[in-house]
Amino acid sequence: MSTKKLKNLNLLAIDDEVLILNHLEKNISYLCKSFKAIDNPLDALEYFQNNKIDIVICDIRMPVMNGIELCKKFKEINKNIIIIMISASNDSAYLVDAINIGINKFLIKPYRIKELIVILEEFAIQINALVEANAYNNFVKNNLEIKSKDFNESINSLYQYENAINKTNLVRKINTNGEITSVNKKFKNLKDIGKNELKGNSLLNFKKILEKIEKKALYKTLNIYNEKIYLHATYLPIFDTNKKIKEILEINHDVSEIYNLNEEIKKTQKAIIYMLSTVIETHSKETANHVQRVVSYSEILANKYGISTPEIELLKMASPLHDVGKIAIPDYILNKPESLTQEEFNIIKSHSSVGFNILKDSDNKVLSAAAIIAHEHHENWDGTGYPMRIHGKDINIFSRITSLADVFDALTQDRCYKKAWSIEKTVDYIKKESGKKFEPKLVNIFLDSINEFIKINQKYNEIN
Repeated sequence: MSTKKLKNLNLLAIDDEVLILNHLEKNISYLCKSFKAIDNPLDALEYFQNNKIDIVICDIRMPVMNGIELCKKFKEINKNIIIIMISASNDSAYLVDAINIGINKFLIKPYRIKELIVILEEFAIQINALVEANAYNNFVKNNLEIKSKDFNESINSLYQYENAINKTNLVRKINTNGEITSVNKKFKNLKDIGKNELKGNSLLNFKKILEKIEKKALYKTLNIYNEKIYLHATYLPIFDTNKKIKEILEINHDVSEIYNLNEEIKKTQKAIIYMLSTVIETHSKETANHVQRVVSYSEILANKYGISTPEIELLKMASPLHDVGKIAIPDYILNKPESLTQEEFNIIKSHSSVGFNILKDSDNKVLSAAAIIAHEHHENWDGTGYPMRIHGKDINIFSRITSLADVFDALTQDRCYKKAWSIEKTVDYIKKESGKKFEPKLVNIFLDSINEFIKINQKYNEIN
C-alpha cells in the first residue's frame, strides 16, 4: 500500500503519556495532512468538536475520562468517525463497551509503529472509497434521475454526462434482449470480473432489471462478483423517439472498500468478543477451547434446524458471551470442587440475570442477541429452568441451541467438580432430557449429527 493515501487524513491522538504522543508525532505526523497529539481527554473533545478529524487514535486508561467514555462522545458528534483503540492486555472489562460504541480497531500494547501505519493506510483507502461513493450517489441523484415532468432534460443531461461517467465509473450498455453490447475501459480493467460479464454475453438477472426500470424508470442494486467485488449499480433506460426503451445504461461504482470496512468492523467485534469470553472462561478455570466448541456445535444445530445464514452468523458471534455474567461470581464458588450449598448454587444461578443486565442496554445487534442468550440459556423446554421459568418456544431459538451445545461440551470435558463423561453417557443423558430440558427437534438433530459433534470434540480435545 502507498502512504500517499495518508496525505489526505486528519488524525487525532489522545494519550496521557506524553512520551507515547511524542513517539507517534515523530513517526506519523509527516505522513498526514494534519496530526494533533493531546494528553488531556477534555482538551481532545474540544479540539474534535472544532476541527475535521478522520481517524482517532485513543488510549483506554486515562485520568478524568477514560478512552471508552471519550470515544462515545466522539461517536455522538460523528457516528462515522474511525477509532483505533489502544488497549493494555488487562483492559478486558472495557471490551463490551468498546463493541457497543463501534470501535473500528484494537491494538494491544506494546505495538509497532509499522503495524499502526498499515492500519491507517487501510482505513485511508476505505475513507477515500466512501467519499467517492457519496459523490457518485449525489451525482446520480442530482443529474440522472428520470422523471416524467422533465423527461427531455434528463435524457439531454444523460448524453452530456456520458463522457464524464465513462471516465469516473464502470459502465456497461445492455440491449433489450439482455445482451451486453458495450463495456467501458474501467470495467474491463476491473480485477476478479469474469469473462461472462463482458461484451457479447447476457445478464442473468436482466428480466428483473427490465421489470424494475419499466415501473420506475430507474433501478439501483448491489451486484457482487466472485465474493470479492461489490458494485453499486444504477440502471437507466435509454428511449427512442417513440419513448420505447432501446437500451439500458448500467453505471457502477466500486464500493468494495466500504464493504471491506464493514467486514473489518465485524472482525474487530468478533476478536473483542473472543477476548472477553476467554477472560470469562479463565475466571471459571474452564478450558480455552470451550467457546470454540460451543460455537461449532451451535452452528451445526442452527444450520440443520433451518435458520438463515445471516442469523447463524449472528448466533456464532453472540453465543460466546452466554456466560458473561460469571464475571460477577466469586472464584471460590466457580471453582469449588465440592458440592455447592444451596446459597452458593443460588449465587451461581444469578449469572444469567447478571449477564443479561450487562448486555441488555446495547443497540449493537450482536450484544442484543448475546443478552438474550445469556438470560435464557438455562431455561428448560418444560419450564423448569431459571431465571424466568419460561418454556417451549417462548425461549429464543438461539438460547435453546446454545443450551444443548453448552451442556454437551460441559459433560464431555473435565471440570473442577467432575471428571469428563463418555460420549455414550452424554448422548444417553441428552436423549432422556428430550422434551424436558431440551427441545425434541433439536435433540433429534443432535442425534443425527453425533458424528460431527464427535469430530469437533476430538479436534478441540483438551482432556488429559
